[in-house]
Amino acid sequence: MDWELLFKPHILHRGAEYYRDAAVEDLKITDTQITAVVLGTEDYDVEVDIKDGIIEAMSCTCPYAADDNYCKHMAAVLFACQETEDLILSAKPDEPEWKSGEEEDDVLDDWKADVLPDFPEMTCKPDKETILAELIHNADDLTVRAFLYSILEKDPALQNRFRMLTQNVMTKGLLKEWRREIDRIFADAGWDDYIDYEQASYFTGELYSFLSSLDQRISAATADGIFKTVDYTLSQLQATDMDDSDGGLWCLFDFCYQIVGKLLPYCTAKNQLRIFDWAARQLDYTHKDGLWYELAQDCAMQFILQQFPGPDFLDKKLALTDKEVQKAARQTDFENVILPQKIKTHVLLMEQKGCPAEEQAAYIAQYKQYGSVCLLLSEFYEGQQDDAKAISVLEQAYAADSTPSYIARECCEKLKELYKKTGNQERYLQMLWDLALTIHVANIDLYRELKSQYKPEEWREQREKILTSWGTNPYAGQLYAEEKLYDRLLCHVQKHCRLSEVQQYESILKENFPDELLQLYEHIVTEIAVQGLGRPSYVKIVRILRKMKRLPGGPPFVQALVGQWRQQYKRRRAMMEELDKLT
Repeated sequence: MDWELLFKPHILHRGAEYYRDAAVEDLKITDTQITAVVLGTEDYDVEVDIKDGIIEAMSCTCPYAADDNYCKHMAAVLFACQETEDLILSAKPDEPEWKSGEEEDDVLDDWKADVLPDFPEMTCKPDKETILAELIHNADDLTVRAFLYSILEKDPALQNRFRMLTQNVMTKGLLKEWRREIDRIFADAGWDDYIDYEQASYFTGELYSFLSSLDQRISAATADGIFKTVDYTLSQLQATDMDDSDGGLWCLFDFCYQIVGKLLPYCTAKNQLRIFDWAARQLDYTHKDGLWYELAQDCAMQFILQQFPGPDFLDKKLALTDKEVQKAARQTDFENVILPQKIKTHVLLMEQKGCPAEEQAAYIAQYKQYGSVCLLLSEFYEGQQDDAKAISVLEQAYAADSTPSYIARECCEKLKELYKKTGNQERYLQMLWDLALTIHVANIDLYRELKSQYKPEEWREQREKILTSWGTNPYAGQLYAEEKLYDRLLCHVQKHCRLSEVQQYESILKENFPDELLQLYEHIVTEIAVQGLGRPSYVKIVRILRKMKRLPGGPPFVQALVGQWRQQYKRRRAMMEELDKLT
C-alpha cells in the first residue's frame, strides 16, 4: 500500500490523529468512490475517486485542499478505509510522492516507525524498491556523477543538502552554510516575520527536510555544530509568527528536541549539564501567541523529563518542576487548568526520590484553593485507599461558590462513585439527581443509572422532572428515543432540524413518520441550496437527495424537488452538473 506517499509527513501525522480521534463520520465506500465527513474546525466533505483500487483523484472542502494540496482530512479518511474495509488502495503509478518531491522514502519510513507503529502495511512497494535498486546498480560511476552534477547545478538547496550528507568534517564555513539554509527557508516562506496558512505547509516540509539531513549527520565530530544549528532554528521559530492550522509547528519543535536527545551520548557530563540548563531556559520563553508558548514549553519539558534519567539530575528536575508549579499558580485564570498537571509531574518526581506519601499529599494540598487541584488531591487519596479523605476534599470543592461548573461536575461524578462504593445510598442518589437536573445535562448513561434506582411505576412520575428540565436542550432527543416517546422526539427534531440529528434518528422517524422525515430533509437541502456556496455544497445536497430517494415515497418527492430547482437555479452551472449525477 503506497497511498501514504502522497502526503507530507506532518500532514500524514495529523491525518492519523484525526482518524484516532474518531473525526471521520458518514464513511461510504463503493467500487468507484469513497465519501466521508471529517470533523474539524468545520465539517469538511472528502471524496476519493478510485478505480480497481487505484486512487484517481481526491477532493476536500477545506482551504488547504482548495490549492490542489493533499490534506490531513483526506489522509484521515484513507486511514479509516484501511481499518474498516478489506480494501487495498494505491496511488497512481505516475503520481509524484508528496507532490513537492521534498522528502525521501527513508525519511518517511523512519517517521512512520516513530509515529504510526499501529498501522499495518505502511511500507513502500517492494517492486518499486527493486526497480530503483536495479537502476542505481546498473549505472556506471561516471553516469551517476554526471547526472548528480546536472541536478545539483540547478538547485542550490539540493547542493547544501548534498554537502551536509557528504562532508565529514565540521567547519565554521559549514556551520555558516547551515544557518544560511535556515534563513533561506524562513525567508522563502514568510513575509515581515509572518508565515500565512498557504505557506505554512511548504515551510514545515522544507524545515523538516533540512532537520532530517542534520539527523543523518549526527556523530561525535558534528555534535557541537548540530546543537548550535538546532538552537538557532528554535530561536528563529520563536521569533516568527505562523498560521499553524495544520499542526506542523509541534512536529518541528518535537523533532528539534529529538535531535538534541540523540546528541547527548556524544557529550561529556559537563556538556550534558549545559544542555539541561539550556532546555530549562526554554521554559522561560514567552510569546504573544499562547499556543506557541505552550508548544515550546511542552516539548522542552518532555525533553528534560525523558532524556536525563538517573539520580544525578533528579534534584534539578524537582527544583525546575516546583518553579513551574509556582509560575502556574500565579496565573490569573480562575480555572487554572495547567496547574494540576504541573503539580502531578512534580509529585511523580517526589515519588521517584522516595518521598513519603504524607509529604506528597502536603505538597498538593498547598494549592487546594483551586477546584482542579482538589480533584488531583482526591485521586491521590484514592490511590492511597483513603476514601474518607478523598470524599472530604471533594465535598469542600463541590460546596465552594468559586468552583467552575465543569470542575463541580467532575467533583459530583467522583462523589457519586465514592458514595456508591462506601454504601452511602442517600448521598449517592442525591448526586445522581444533581447531575441529572443541574450539572450533567443530556447524558444517556446517567439517565439509565438514575432510572435503575426506581421501580417502573415510580419512574414514570420521576422521569417527567428530567424531561421537563431537559426539554429545551438540543440533545434531549436521545431521552425521548430511550423512553419511546416518539411524538416528542419528532417535535424535538423538527424544532432544531439539524442534519446530524435527522440522520441519528432516521430509523425511528422512517418507521413512524416517513412523510415528516422527507420534509425534514427537504428543509435541510433547501437551506443549503438557498445559500449557494458552490460545488462542495451541491455535492452534499446530492448525497442527501440519494438518501431521500431510498425512503418510502422518496423517488417522486425528490423528482419534484429537483424539477423545481432546475427552473429556479438554472443559471448555476455547477449545481446543474451535480444534479445530473443523481441516480
